[in-house]
Amino acid sequence: MSLVKEMNVDHDVSGDPKHPHNQAVPLDEPANLLGQGSPGVRRIEVITSHFRLSDRICLFFAIFLIAYVYGLDGTVRYTYQPYATESYGKHSLLATINVLRAVIAAAAQPTAAKIADVFGRAELILVSIIFYTVGTIVESCSTSLEGFAAGAVIYQIGYTSIMLLVEVLVADVTSSRSRLLFSYVPALPFIINTWISGNLTTAVLKVTNWQWGIGMFAIIYPVCALPLITVLFIVQRRARKTGALESYKSSMQLLGKRQLAVELFAHLDIVGNILLIAMMACILVPFTLAGGVTSQWKTAKVIAPLVIGVLLIPVWIFWEKTCQYPMLPFKVSQIFQATLMGFTNQLWS
Repeated sequence: MSLVKEMNVDHDVSGDPKHPHNQAVPLDEPANLLGQGSPGVRRIEVITSHFRLSDRICLFFAIFLIAYVYGLDGTVRYTYQPYATESYGKHSLLATINVLRAVIAAAAQPTAAKIADVFGRAELILVSIIFYTVGTIVESCSTSLEGFAAGAVIYQIGYTSIMLLVEVLVADVTSSRSRLLFSYVPALPFIINTWISGNLTTAVLKVTNWQWGIGMFAIIYPVCALPLITVLFIVQRRARKTGALESYKSSMQLLGKRQLAVELFAHLDIVGNILLIAMMACILVPFTLAGGVTSQWKTAKVIAPLVIGVLLIPVWIFWEKTCQYPMLPFKVSQIFQATLMGFTNQLWS
């Protein structure tokens, strides 16, 4: 079977009223905010069923384009970070910024995945573009290390979210048999960027400074993200015009703003996320502040965060075991296997 046919398996069903994607669900059915039966997931399945072959081709081109840009930006930005910290006279805090970015990335992934199921892929991609662009502008325009670090955190939220969302989009529009092959589309640009990022970095520094080296992506990235947003909204508009979405109310329509906010707070495990970020930051950041200087380990700025971080570990575990919707369900034994697989998968980086 050809790849084109394989890619279309189980998705070209917009004209089949008997297909589960096109069958209306009773409007008075209780709504689960997240999960396979949630209103958001049902709407996404209906929208996905309206993808044509031309839409899929354009979608994968758009995914490749945006992946190329954020991959190139990530490689170039990593090179410019030492220039930035050096310009502020605080080069030793480069590791601190990288730790903060890693902590935010760890917390942003599950949150972005859940929000995408509630509000939709295109909507969250727009939000991620805003975070990405604003963070980039803040980084490039900052006059202090604190401002640069704040921009790096905002940028990391957008960067982590878009990397996750392109993988989710690939899973949405491909069959299980061809998914593995097409999942490499957003990964291919990293192979190319490995060879050209050094030349780009050098060329930029010859004519301008590191601020423009980072800041230029505040223009390039939104422009290159337009094709992806356009394809998604065209298909979504087509599904709405056919009336396929009339029987599928959104989470906002079913729950209302107030109840949706309450449900989101619980399902996203906001408290657990805050505890996790605080715990990891308090434990990891002091190591970067102290470095190899023995005298620094005796100072309050190193000891206090470490003690707080260690004390937060049992608090976080207790919360995850007792809350209604835990971010890390300890009762599910497979979660540790998946965590180990994810850890080993990232060892190459």
